[in-house]
Amino acid sequence: MVDRSQENLQQYAPVLVRAFLQYGLPGVWGLAISHQETAGTFNPNLRNLSGGDGARGGSYGLCQVSLRTAQAYQSDITPESLIVPGTNADIAARICLDANKRFPGSLMNVAALYNDGKPFASTRLAASTRDIYVPNVLRYANLHALLAEQIEKQINAEPNSSEG
Repeated sequence: MVDRSQENLQQYAPVLVRAFLQYGLPGVWGLAISHQETAGTFNPNLRNLSGGDGARGGSYGLCQVSLRTAQAYQSDITPESLIVPGTNADIAARICLDANKRFPGSLMNVAALYNDGKPFASTRLAASTRDIYVPNVLRYANLHALLAEQIEKQINAEPNSSEG
């Protein structure tokens, strides 16, 4: 099996960064969450239909967005549309935007609420979220900071980037 992780990262990093930037969030958050959610493969076709999340309709795509959570943001969303990179990244960014309203600028707290699939949930976290998921996302944010910065500069240099 060929490892396409780096190719996928190069292909989908701009999609992730742009989705998060459009909501005023740091683009690196999208890269860090996708890295954690796809185990570093950045595979937009991932589908997780097992485990606890299977009860919520499965998780899909670059950011492993659960179908039930996605439907709270877009009622007509389907599993097939959740594997479309731009759609998946956009919904992930909207989930993070809602979590960010509770904890402005805190990737640690945003990632924790994202992993729980409830941006307005209580602050009581599962041990796996607190001890594994969040530290990994923070580490991946550091890992991808330079790439996100380069992509943001490219986006800001685009002719229509300053127009709303």
